[in-house]
Amino acid sequence: MLKYIFINLILLLCVLSIHAQYDSQFKRSNSSSKSSSSYMGRNSNDDDDERPRKKKKKIPYPYKKRGVSFGVDLSRVALPILTDDRKALEFNIRTNFKKRMFLSGSFGYENVDFNKKEYSYKSNGAYFRFGFDYDFFVVEDPGNNDDITIGLRYAMGWQQQESPKLTIYDGYWGNYTSKINKYSINTHWVESVVGMRTELLKNLYLGAYLRLKIKLFSDNNEIMKPAYIPGFGNGDSNAQFGFTYVIAYKISWKNSKYKNNNIKK
Repeated sequence: MLKYIFINLILLLCVLSIHAQYDSQFKRSNSSSKSSSSYMGRNSNDDDDERPRKKKKKIPYPYKKRGVSFGVDLSRVALPILTDDRKALEFNIRTNFKKRMFLSGSFGYENVDFNKKEYSYKSNGAYFRFGFDYDFFVVEDPGNNDDITIGLRYAMGWQQQESPKLTIYDGYWGNYTSKINKYSINTHWVESVVGMRTELLKNLYLGAYLRLKIKLFSDNNEIMKPAYIPGFGNGDSNAQFGFTYVIAYKISWKNSKYKNNNIKK
């Protein structure tokens, strides 16, 4: 999965560099031709200046397949492989709202269980996200259903956490052992999301998304701050980045314009 993403990023950089080189060469050749034409006299320059410039053709937003997508976050599936302390799973849904806008939602759970010398920690919880995405990827390629989006999310996570073992070491007074019983805590945050999604096979998509998460508030955290907040991450942080890699299947609907547009082209 990472190899696929890295390859695409490398190809993107290569295309941008080639485009930049071509653009610079075009500008140099354009400037040289203008300088050489200046020797032909002022009247010819005046004629060139009076010629109307061609307006750059504006590419309209294409008719892309519309429908409802159901997906799974692959980074959550792989989490138990990377660490023994956390287990999580996340499901995603996205549907067309307008021509270039999508309604998007996520629901998942996350369990944390680890032991340290000073204390042990357990947390079981779930979370949801809800918001919208805007697609600004415009191409003149019939049948291209890829998109590059920016979006916003409101999110909430709720969990039950406890510390079954809590030890305070003191060489003078002696060690003190206690525990914190299980109790509930809720956390709210917002996210700004930027991502890209490509159609691997017919109606099968792979997307990569970068999320900036900003915590709004948590309730009932005076006793103990959560080590991990479901869907958010590190409980000590008020803002952090996150990545999601979603594989999704789209159930298409109302695609008569999309089919007619591709037939014409």
